[in-house]
Amino acid sequence: MPVGKTTVVELVQGIQSLHGMLRCVAHLGIEPGEPGLAALGVLGYVHNNPRTRAAAAARWLGVGPAVLSRHVAELESSGMVVRRPDPDDARAQLLELTDAGRAAVERSIRQRGLLLQEMLVDWDESEARDAIETLGKIETILRAGVERGAGRRGAEGKAAV
Repeated sequence: MPVGKTTVVELVQGIQSLHGMLRCVAHLGIEPGEPGLAALGVLGYVHNNPRTRAAAAARWLGVGPAVLSRHVAELESSGMVVRRPDPDDARAQLLELTDAGRAAVERSIRQRGLLLQEMLVDWDESEARDAIETLGKIETILRAGVERGAGRRGAEGKAAV
């Protein structure tokens, strides 16, 4: 039996609430002088996808090319990212982290980990593992939907299938 409309609404509200809270927590974990949340998003993507094209990073982060270009320019001027020519396409550039960029990502991961560990002080290992499993399932389902274009609107304003 498919998920009911009321349950879907509750899921959407829960995901939106979690997203907002995660942004708040992420801001708490940023130390003075460290890259901001948007820049950390770019650094994190490039860290997990070395030698990536800017267009791929923009798609993943849900921003336009101009927004990503501004972030990359800031990161490049601060010595955290370098652009290299794409050997497969002379028109494209690949993004790579510098040692400073990798260090910033590692500091951020460490800081966020400590913060989350402090917040989850009342959880046991089993609860944390269950949460990891559930989050993984949600991410897998959402990623599959995004990749197949679920939710795109047709000319009549109806969701495309």
